[in-house]
This record gives sequence, structure tokens and C-alpha cells, in this order.
Amino acid sequence: MKTGKPPFRIVILGNQFQMKTPFLGLVKMTMRNVCDFLIALICIALVLSGCNPRDQAFSGQMAMSHLQKLCSFGPHPVGSSSQQRVRAYITHTLQKLGWEVQEQEFTYKGIEGCNIFAFKGKGKAILIGTHYDTRPYADRNPPESRNQPILGANDGNSGTAALLELARTLDVDKSGLQVWLAFFDAEDRGNLNGWPFSVGASFAAERNLDFVAVIVIDMIG
Repeated sequence: MKTGKPPFRIVILGNQFQMKTPFLGLVKMTMRNVCDFLIALICIALVLSGCNPRDQAFSGQMAMSHLQKLCSFGPHPVGSSSQQRVRAYITHTLQKLGWEVQEQEFTYKGIEGCNIFAFKGKGKAILIGTHYDTRPYADRNPPESRNQPILGANDGNSGTAALLELARTLDVDKSGLQVWLAFFDAEDRGNLNGWPFSVGASFAAERNLDFVAVIVIDMIG
């Protein structure tokens, strides 16, 4: 694929919405913009899902099942043994659903990480991404609990669970697009021991893939 930047990039972070375009720069979306944003997102979902049978419709219950499974692995920061188990679960689930899976291993400050990519279809490419690592400890909690590890039910697991359910339901062939799902590692260690945020995504950017649109979801629980 050719090197390039997407014409727009949407970031969903909990109840905060941002959109970056080459023409307008960074646009912070207020509640007045949310309805328009949701309509646009629903349109994208409809294009990708086509006219799926009911048993292929997005299921909150199925997404919750993935979330519970991810939480059962416990805290899983980058480089941990539990993160290896989460990685295997994501990869196995995607392959079982018929997606072609690629892993991008990297090392940062002596710690090994791995981005996971899954793709289907032909045509112009779009990417839907999230991160799947959890923060090593709750540094913003009250002093008595700042050293406790974070399970990541919302921050790390909710976006991953949603993407795994999308992997089951997206009708990529009818979309006329090539769809990539990205699960980034080493996102959530920022400002700890000299780490920045989004280390895995930075390594992914070095692949110089060309997408016409990028949607990143995080903390959607």
C-alpha cells in the first residue's frame, strides 16, 4: 500500500469526542455535535454490515462475553504473561472468524510488545482500532491504592471486546472496502518510568499503510 495519511481520524474516548482532519485540524466535539457524529457512525456501520441476518447483528451480550473473558485474564500490561494470554485469545478469535491475522512484535525499553492486525476485503482500506493492554498500576487513584494493578474492564478491555464482536458481524464483502482491525499494545504505560503513550501505535505507523479513514475507540464501557 502507498504511504499516506487518512483524510480524517475519529477518536472516541469515553464521553469525549475528537475528530482530526487536514482542513480543520483538531475538532473537539461537544454534545451538540454528538448526534451528528452518531448518525455518521451508524451510516458507516450500516454500509459495513449490509443486510446481515439477525444472528449476525451486533450483540451486546456477545461483546459482554468477550469482556468477561478478557477480564478473567486479570491485569495485563505490556510485556506480562497475562498479556500473552490475551494476545492468544484475540488472535484465535479473529482467525476462527475468518480474518487474516498479522502480528507486529516490537521491543521498547527492553519490554516486548505485539500489535495485532486483522484484515478482510478488497478496495480502499479503512482501519478500526483500539488498544488491548492495561495500565500497570492506578497512579491516579488516592495514595492508598495507587500501587494496585488495573483490571482494565473499561480501559483496555471494552474496546477490544467491541472490536471482536464487530469482527463477527461486519459484512466486509458488501462494503466494497478493505477493513482492518487493529489491536495496539503498549498504549497505556504513558508517563510511567519514562514511557510515552501509544508506543505500539507509533510502531504500527512505521508500516506506512494507507487508509482513507481511521476510527479509534477506547473506554466505551
